[in-house]
Amino acid sequence: IWEGESIKAAAVEAVDNGMVISTYFDKIPGFANPHVMPGEAEVSEQMGIIAAEQWKKAHPDKPIVFVMIGWPDHEGVTIGRTEPFIKGVLSVDPTAKNLGCMDASKGADAAFKVTQDLIQANPDINIIYSEAADLTVGVLPALQQLGRGKMDNGVPLTEILCSVDCPENELIGAFDPNSSLKMSMGLPPKETAMVRIDTMMKIYTGEMKQIDESLEDIYVTNKLIGYWTQKDVNEAVDWYNEQFGATLAVPTYN
Repeated sequence: IWEGESIKAAAVEAVDNGMVISTYFDKIPGFANPHVMPGEAEVSEQMGIIAAEQWKKAHPDKPIVFVMIGWPDHEGVTIGRTEPFIKGVLSVDPTAKNLGCMDASKGADAAFKVTQDLIQANPDINIIYSEAADLTVGVLPALQQLGRGKMDNGVPLTEILCSVDCPENELIGAFDPNSSLKMSMGLPPKETAMVRIDTMMKIYTGEMKQIDESLEDIYVTNKLIGYWTQKDVNEAVDWYNEQFGATLAVPTYN
């Protein structure tokens, strides 16, 4: 669910008619049903830490200037992505300049324009958190069009770009030693599906109440896929194929 309020009436009617409901990502306000959440905050914070450490290692003389591109007004994104990433960066360098979260909620085209405007106004930006894969497909081309998006054998030249979702193109990009996209928060569909099905069956069998104010959120741990976190691309491909039921071949790089 992206906006829980939008389906509240339908959810209440469904439960009143005996249907089983569990929700994922955004909660339904005032509806205390079992709720499954992606474990995003820890991974977002890790990405912030790693990005800051790697930038300082490569450019100790260039102050960190960072920005998030996504959904500044969405509570779930703020809690799971924006705020933890900020916390991670600032834990490494409390003097880092935070430009905030820029609104690209309209999609890839908006992300492209936001990125280009940001770079033109703040050419010293060197860490970017694109808060979804469907935004990153706008962010990275915008950087590349401006002559950025580059690394030299894993050493950042222009910036470090982090993303979310880790579709196939991001996994391949993260291990390309010459691309500034270096990390993505992998959302594990297989594990998520198993937890969500188990939750619904527990409600159906009565092991878990459909409505219970005392219920705590159920978290599914996400996976940090990145150039500096896996031993090699093979490990990341194995994870991807297992989670997505895919047959992605191990990429090679020039």
